[in-house]
Amino acid sequence: RTFAALLEAALNADDSTAADYWYQGVVATPGQPAVVSFNLLLDVAARKGRVKLLRQWFSKMQELVIEPNPETFRTLIMGTVKSAEGDLETAESWYQQALEAGFRLSAGDFEEMIDAALVRNDVE
Repeated sequence: RTFAALLEAALNADDSTAADYWYQGVVATPGQPAVVSFNLLLDVAARKGRVKLLRQWFSKMQELVIEPNPETFRTLIMGTVKSAEGDLETAESWYQQALEAGFRLSAGDFEEMIDAALVRNDVE
């Protein structure tokens, strides 16, 4: 949690060098980083609307063969739909990946995507 707080402070200050430093601290901790560590990182990026970081850190999880859990996908979806970019196609892709992994997300998760689509008038 300390790394996540420091990472969030760096992102608040738009200090990408410090953010990368604290990110490296999480992934370099002794032993294999756990899904919980990455979920903390993803949560910080999601709350800051940093979709690029969401993608980057999820890719790193895959590279390290860390299995995502429902919270991982929930965070990816929410961070994506609530970002300034509001990339609904990416959010739908995360949702589909969660389903393919055998996870059942809540109706509220799907509702978030619908609400974002309505706000953006993207209801195809």
